[in-house]
Amino acid sequence: MPPEQEPSEASQIIRKGSGARVEVVDYMRGVAIVSVLLLHTLLVTYHKDELSWKGMFRSFNAEFSFLCFLPLGFGVAGVSLFFVVSGFCIHVSHQASKSWKVFFNRRFFRIYPLYLTTLILFSFFMAPFPSRYQFLTHLFLVHNYSPNTFRTIDGPFWTLAIEVQLYLIYPALLCLCYRLGWKRTMLLLAGLEIAIRTIPWILDVAGYGHFLGYRLSWILQFSPLGFWCSWSLGAYIAEGFLKGGTIPLSKASLYIWIPVAIGSEFFLPLFTCQFLLFSFVAAILLAKMLQGSISIQLMPNVIKRLLRTSGEWSYSLYLLHYPVMVYLFSAYTALIGWCIGPEFYDKLLNPPSTNHYNVLRVGIGLLVLPVIYGISAFFYRFVERPGIAFGKKLLPKTKLTT
Repeated sequence: MPPEQEPSEASQIIRKGSGARVEVVDYMRGVAIVSVLLLHTLLVTYHKDELSWKGMFRSFNAEFSFLCFLPLGFGVAGVSLFFVVSGFCIHVSHQASKSWKVFFNRRFFRIYPLYLTTLILFSFFMAPFPSRYQFLTHLFLVHNYSPNTFRTIDGPFWTLAIEVQLYLIYPALLCLCYRLGWKRTMLLLAGLEIAIRTIPWILDVAGYGHFLGYRLSWILQFSPLGFWCSWSLGAYIAEGFLKGGTIPLSKASLYIWIPVAIGSEFFLPLFTCQFLLFSFVAAILLAKMLQGSISIQLMPNVIKRLLRTSGEWSYSLYLLHYPVMVYLFSAYTALIGWCIGPEFYDKLLNPPSTNHYNVLRVGIGLLVLPVIYGISAFFYRFVERPGIAFGKKLLPKTKLTT
């Protein structure tokens, strides 16, 4: 998720240090949120966003139209991109203030006002109303520790819980870096994340899945430890950026790592580490853009404006889009279907495997997006920004609170 985006924080620091590269973070957030929106359009249309497995490889036995739209399924990389950008912004912000009081105050008011608003809103309109246990685990942002609460109320909320818990262990990251250095720390965290994601799978394949147990495997994989390296890659890039000189990973080859990350979608042993692989690609992109070896100025202006605006509103877009998308997709489908005729409406509701109008359904999903942007703009203006402003008023005046 994209909680770090106020212009008075990391973006101001980047503006002062690198001129035109101030827009890098917002553009990357824009790419991330647009990819997530397209991914969920595919999910709402086909009730799936990936191919099924057949042994160690994906099966391409799927609807032809789904195969045509399959690239939208790589929108899952947008979440990895959000984590890397968040780690970058968090480290830049904290290194500028060096105050834990400022750090945690800003994190709370950056995240919680909008989150609490959407949590109450979606809980109220859910049918049936979520259980007390579901609501409380979401309220305290610990719903990622149980499959019974993981994707309830609003599916994208799961990343927010992990993000907040990563903030809480950010001081531990700095302690490790102080003792071991950044390179050794990143290797340690990479080994930890790979182990958490691969060992349960290896044990399961070997017939020893009961050794860890489903519950323990779940807790490890969806705890902040299971994403610690992916998130910390952004902080690693930020450390190099703030020191000047060559930014870490800026010389890594995208021609190698992008195919590996894409290949992880189709090969099960690599799939277990897909999130980390896409995070590594995102970190390389961020490093190269900050270093200046990849330029954003070649993009058409209309695309740059879309990505910049999407990046600015990305937190509101991320929290709001999925429930709104599901509701509006059903409403639009009903409206279009009944305007043409009841029989056509029934055909639109056929399962994707037997539906001859899947392309039209994808088009309906895309028609929903402008409304989602409008609603998100409202929440950004009247909930998200006021929450940030209120938090700033509680802090003493510093160079980061103006």
